[in-house]
Amino acid sequence: MHIMISTAVVFAAGRGKRMKQLTTHAQKVVLSVNGKPFLWYVVNNLVAAGITRIIVVVGHYDTQVRAFVDAYADDFLVEFVILDSEIKGTLEPIWISKPQLDTTQSFLALNGDNLFAVEDVQAMMKLDAGQAAIAVSHIGEEQQYGALFFDDKMLLTHIQHKDDPPLTTLPQAESYNNTGMYVLPSKIWEVIDQVEPAASGEYRITDALLLLREHPGVRQYILQGPWYDFGKPDDIQAVEHFLQ
Repeated sequence: MHIMISTAVVFAAGRGKRMKQLTTHAQKVVLSVNGKPFLWYVVNNLVAAGITRIIVVVGHYDTQVRAFVDAYADDFLVEFVILDSEIKGTLEPIWISKPQLDTTQSFLALNGDNLFAVEDVQAMMKLDAGQAAIAVSHIGEEQQYGALFFDDKMLLTHIQHKDDPPLTTLPQAESYNNTGMYVLPSKIWEVIDQVEPAASGEYRITDALLLLREHPGVRQYILQGPWYDFGKPDDIQAVEHFLQ
């Protein structure tokens, strides 16, 4: 019987360098948006979608994130995993969360600086619990996030990271943006130690997904609702306008 995903791991340990001076003394996910920390909207949408367990991985300015949770303790129940050193890629929050996860079950993983619509979170929660999945969007005129390629069965075939050398031959498949929300099955624990660091020294979730292509496969989910990457100062006003 299919069991809907109920646990989410949220990455909130990065430095938020694209926010420039706004994050000199602040963690990006607690910057104010319409009077509340941005992370409030992320967590609120997870809860509204039906997620019952939320694990937030913190590192840089972790006390600010924990203070946010304390301030909104009546709204949410959140657990913490503390990353003591500089984050070394998107796979590291998964590694250090393992002791707090049921490793026999699939879970949702997402960037804490991305805001997804409730209906898209729910759709990801309902996907096949034995198969990995990645939320994607159509690539517009500006390709900022690298590219993911899928075959006609909506299964991942290739990943072109934004810092990879240009492809000499494009895969015969449609390409999409990686939006930073994933379904990770229990199979992830069998491949996670096989992931090699990228040229930057980072360990990336996407490289773990490449190891899952053959079995059990990695399917796409195309976002239906709005999605906001809370990365630059101008994004604050854009998110505030959307939430009004």
